[in-house]
Amino acid sequence: MKTARGNQRIAHLTPRQKDVGSRIAKGMSNREIAEDLGIHVQVVKNYSVLLYDKFGVENRTQLTIKWLEMER
Repeated sequence: MKTARGNQRIAHLTPRQKDVGSRIAKGMSNREIAEDLGIHVQVVKNYSVLLYDKFGVENRTQLTIKWLEMER
């Protein structure tokens, strides 16, 4: 079950941010995400930094933990 806080965080993300965030949480590399979404690797990096900021984390591992908690 998703928490209210998790729902709030997801609601404030754009569809592309959700696409990138969910793939980061699945353990995909930036290159894999870029290929999967048909975008440039640098765009994925930019979205990653934006997501780190939105979730108050410093790296992919911390983002993944928060993302998976949010999906519960």
